[in-house]
Amino acid sequence: MSNRVRHFLLTPDGLREFSAEHAANVAAGVAALPEYAERRVRYVQIVLEDVESTEIRVQAAGTCVEFDDRGQLCGATTPAGPAEQISRFEYDACVTWTLRDLDLSNEPTFH
Repeated sequence: MSNRVRHFLLTPDGLREFSAEHAANVAAGVAALPEYAERRVRYVQIVLEDVESTEIRVQAAGTCVEFDDRGQLCGATTPAGPAEQISRFEYDACVTWTLRDLDLSNEPTFH
């Protein structure tokens, strides 16, 4: 069994993916994202878990992240209001983007 974790920011400009290393560095305060200085954006984390050779479980979590005036991560909170909710379309886009590199030789069944 193995896990893969993908990290996305949902911005007005679209979907932006970060490597696990880059996401960890931003979370630890080692790296900044100056393009998001003084902004609050939505974050989605997708975890793929290979349960067996024929099954993959997908888990998603979302939050809003805040950046200070230098683009350093300074907080994460639950979405405040409908405008910050992660839509079904955005969720599906993150999952589809995550699955794109997998070898799905058989047609997948979603449930």
